[in-house]
Amino acid sequence: MPSQTVINILGIIGGVVLAICQAPQLIKLWRTKSAADLSYAYLILYTIGLLFITVYLYLEKATVGWICESIETACGFALILFKFYYDTYGPLGSRTKRRAEAAVAAASASQKSLLAAELSGHKPPPGSHAGSEKGSDGSEPAAGHVGNGSGAAAPGSTHAAALPAAAGHQLRERRRSHESLAVSV
Repeated sequence: MPSQTVINILGIIGGVVLAICQAPQLIKLWRTKSAADLSYAYLILYTIGLLFITVYLYLEKATVGWICESIETACGFALILFKFYYDTYGPLGSRTKRRAEAAVAAASASQKSLLAAELSGHKPPPGSHAGSEKGSDGSEPAAGHVGNGSGAAAPGSTHAAALPAAAGHQLRERRRSHESLAVSV
C-alpha cells in the first residue's frame, strides 16, 4: 500500500489536470469567437455535476479535491457564459446576423451585389467598387449619388439606402471568422 504522501501527490496531479482540462476549449472559444458546436444541455449537465462533486468533496474535507473541482466548475460556468455570448453577440451570433441582414436589405442594388460577392468569397469585377466616383463603364454617376469610398453615403448625398460603414465591417469580420474556422478544422 502506498503511503499517504504518494496518494496525496496522485490526487493533486489528477485534480490539477482535471482543473485545467477545459482551458484549451476556453482558448479555442476565445480565438474563434464561435461556440456553435457546444451543446447547452451538455454544458449545463456537466457543470451541475461538477458543482455537486465540489460540494461533496468540501463536505468530506477533501481539500485538494474540492479546490481542483472548484476551478473546473468555474471553467464550466465560463464555458456556458462564452456560449451564450458568442451565440448572441459573436461574429456568427443571432444579433450580428440580424444587423448584417438589415444592412444588406438597406443597401442599393450595386452594394448588394458587392456584399454578396464579399460574403461568398468571390472578388467583385474590376471597376465595380461601391461608392466609386465613376461607374464600371466609366460614366459619371447620377447627381446626388456620388460616394465617398467608405461604403457610406457622401455628405449631402440623397442616396438614402447607402450601407453604413460599420455594417460592411461586421460582414468582413464574419467572413474572416468563417475563414479562420475553416483553417482551424
